[in-house]
Amino acid sequence: MKKHDFLKKYLDSDGVVNPDILDVDDELLDIGWLPISNTVIEPDNWDLFWRLWNQEKITLRPKNYETITWQTLCIWKASYLSEEDVQKIYPQKVVDWEKHFPKMLSQIRALMPFEEIWKITLAESMNRVPAHVDLPLDPQYQMLYPWPNSVRVLLYDENKAPTFYLTQWPPYLLEEGKIKNSFSMKEWGFLEDPKAEDKCYVALPNHSNAFVYANGPLLHGSDYHGRSKILVMIWGRPSPEKWKQKLKNLKEEFPQYRDLGCLSY
Repeated sequence: MKKHDFLKKYLDSDGVVNPDILDVDDELLDIGWLPISNTVIEPDNWDLFWRLWNQEKITLRPKNYETITWQTLCIWKASYLSEEDVQKIYPQKVVDWEKHFPKMLSQIRALMPFEEIWKITLAESMNRVPAHVDLPLDPQYQMLYPWPNSVRVLLYDENKAPTFYLTQWPPYLLEEGKIKNSFSMKEWGFLEDPKAEDKCYVALPNHSNAFVYANGPLLHGSDYHGRSKILVMIWGRPSPEKWKQKLKNLKEEFPQYRDLGCLSY
């Protein structure tokens, strides 16, 4: 395995990279993603979910990437954040679904040992999403770590096969110094679509629709086949030691997800 080669792309000193990026744990370098729950998370009431989702979702197109479109909604935020704070990452409509779906939101917040959670959002991609990394536009809100650090719930999916995938960074971006000159850590970065053989799909087991994946060490993207897929995205800060221990426990529980070949860092 490449071990620490992926750290080369964090040489930028623009202030957005968490110092904990050097918190490398060799036991976790063979994990691209893991299922993290033995419960299939669903809305407390599906009929109410569809009514509210269809009424309140908005369309989001990332700046400079007009061909990429999401339907999205922020369904929960920490009480100390204003709507303006939430808008710093993405211009999303903010609603409070705690009163409608208390069980679902409680299950989502308990998936991994977060130090704090800032917001929970829904996103439905309306076309192909090329490989990218979710960059910390504001270091107060999201950090990158050298182990699986981002949580998603596949809340609804009409696809017959997995569409969310992970892939390695292109080799030219792993060359020392290249990242600083050609890839701003202060902006979204959507890269070329990987070859089919370079995509490692998140194929969830029947007993779970939640997973944690390596955002930063690896890129992620999504195919699109005209069918609906709604993801829950949890934005927050991990509690590093508790988080890493949970990853190690999951790694032992699900040994089949270790070292998936194309996902070595």
